[in-house]
Amino acid sequence: MDFRTLPVVFGQRDPRYANDPLGTSPSVTIGIGGCYVTSMTMVARYYGKHEDPTTHEDFTPHVLNLWFTRGNIYQNGDLLSDGALQQVFGDITLQEVDNYQNVPADLQKLGQLLSDQTLSVICELDLGNGNTHFVVALGTDGNDVQIANPWTGLVELLSATYGDAKTAILKFVVYKGNLPIIEVPVQTPEVVPPVITQPVETPVVQAPLPPVENPTLPTTSEEVAQEPSTAPAQPSAPIETPTTQTPVQPQTQPTEQPVIPPTVVCSHNALIETVKSFLQTHFSPKLVEDLKKLSELLSNL
Repeated sequence: MDFRTLPVVFGQRDPRYANDPLGTSPSVTIGIGGCYVTSMTMVARYYGKHEDPTTHEDFTPHVLNLWFTRGNIYQNGDLLSDGALQQVFGDITLQEVDNYQNVPADLQKLGQLLSDQTLSVICELDLGNGNTHFVVALGTDGNDVQIANPWTGLVELLSATYGDAKTAILKFVVYKGNLPIIEVPVQTPEVVPPVITQPVETPVVQAPLPPVENPTLPTTSEEVAQEPSTAPAQPSAPIETPTTQTPVQPQTQPTEQPVIPPTVVCSHNALIETVKSFLQTHFSPKLVEDLKKLSELLSNL
């Protein structure tokens, strides 16, 4: 069966207050006859009464018993009326009292009452021989009743201790109150500073360039000599560099040779100097040097 849950289930025989006098009775204690004040304490806790507002003491049967005693609410020293709880709490009111002394208890109605979470029902049970007991009803399946029993301080089935629920229940005492507002702590969201990330530079992959054919630079004087000069091209006669001591005959010039005026009669040495001057002007120093060597060889002939 479905049944409600109480914030706390009190037992009248709790050693913290079991020996407290019930009301102004010289002989009855809470442990002996305090089932009604203990049941009313559980109902008050259900409606959010957790402590004595003056002393801030935990709200227990001990505290409610003192309030009833100081307020002269007990009758005949240790008896409570059904409306005693509303005499100390203005926001917990007695709604109705349903008596079943001579008829079976209406458990269907009990279920309807408990379906309203603002209502609480305390049941008075017949123990025989004129003795009664009060318990808090938590739920019913139409045949049995789940109760919070002040005698044991436990939640249990009524029939397990007191027999058939319909014949054991003498009356319903119905209270109405406001359910406590449960404050849920609001967690302030943690402010997380934004994470500043450095932009990741994606390397640009360039396609490989086609190989560039660099012109071969001259590395020797011969190669330098073969490069065209920026000056206007002049006819020249390639001369091979001698590699042995054997005199090398000059090759026939394929191009036109400079014309020496016929009117000028030059000696052999003068002719050589003229040629050397011409070659220095129009050819590379290396070639001139080779020709110089050649001229020396010729002069020795």
